[in-house]
Amino acid sequence: MWGPFGLLLDLVFLAGERAEAKQRARTVRGALDAIARGLSGTAWVPWFRKPRIEGRLDGREVQLVYRGQGRFDVRCSARSGTELDVATGWLARLFGGATTAASGPEGEARSLLRRYRGSRLRVRAGRLELRRVRPGLDPQAVLALVREVVQLAGAGSPQRDAPIALAVPVPVPTPRMQIAPVEAPTLRCPFCHDGLEQDALVVHCASCDAPYHPTCFEEADGCAIPGCGGRRAAGGRVQGPDGGRVKG
Repeated sequence: MWGPFGLLLDLVFLAGERAEAKQRARTVRGALDAIARGLSGTAWVPWFRKPRIEGRLDGREVQLVYRGQGRFDVRCSARSGTELDVATGWLARLFGGATTAASGPEGEARSLLRRYRGSRLRVRAGRLELRRVRPGLDPQAVLALVREVVQLAGAGSPQRDAPIALAVPVPVPTPRMQIAPVEAPTLRCPFCHDGLEQDALVVHCASCDAPYHPTCFEEADGCAIPGCGGRRAAGGRVQGPDGGRVKG
């Protein structure tokens, strides 16, 4: 209808759109590079996948996937043994709003989702995944979000395991025990073949009365004497001179 003049307008319009798209792409890439520097990592744009950032914060590997319009997916390693799955409805994602008072990892996850209008936070098999949060393209806001996610991933680190007690209780020597001196060991443990020194705590097989170091009887899962097969210890005793035993 417009003829050559209309075609010229279309070309000018398309050129303007293309220039605007290039400017948006440069803005996004600049923001991603700044975020990557804050995580001591790199930003990259694959051909057939969304732009990503891979870096590290507080000793944890972190990956961000940019979904467009200021939205990100955030992934990082989490404390093993933790299971968590929290999702928000579309109204909460649309309007955000104040968080409700709650404690523990689930309360923190719900608070984070509502503040950043995310859709889901899941922790499973030592991995945390936070989907479609909206911190925008401000690098400081994105890094603040990542720090919150990393803190949530490592919340409530378990205490070290308590030492495992021996199955066979061994009494501690008391001043009432009368232990005679000995010049050299006279008996050997049937399991490790080391000498049973005087003043040493030993246990005896309830079947054949063979003496053992308590840890050796535990490790051997019973008597190591061929043909005995005893599985129960008679209790702890203190080794005396010449193979004699002084009961505790």
